Amino acid sequence: YRSEAVSSPSDPGVDVLLYRDTNDLVVVYAPLSKERIGNEAVDAALDAMKRHKAQAAWIITNSRFEKKTIRYAKDNKLRLVDRKILMNIVDRATRTAIDRLASGR
Repeated sequence: YRSEAVSSPSDPGVDVLLYRDTNDLVVVYAPLSKERIGNEAVDAALDAMKRHKAQAAWIITNSRFEKKTIRYAKDNKLRLVDRKILMNIVDRATRTAIDRLASGR
């Protein structure tokens, strides 16, 4: 992947653009919240997907998603990453980095 940060309030629903080697585009929306993330996040990501002509959209959050939002995202083929999944990804990456450092790779 090649990435591009998007930090424009005039482009809601997208924080990062990911370009795959196949030239497919993924919009990544990363809402931060103490509350559960609702359907409005899916709507924002879907709108961003259309504006950027992206092939996929991911919503990554430090929080959790409402149950109805999980169903809505699944119906629209969006990938959701909540706090629990994100922490697992970070833990795995950290262990991999430590293992590489310890082995000298």
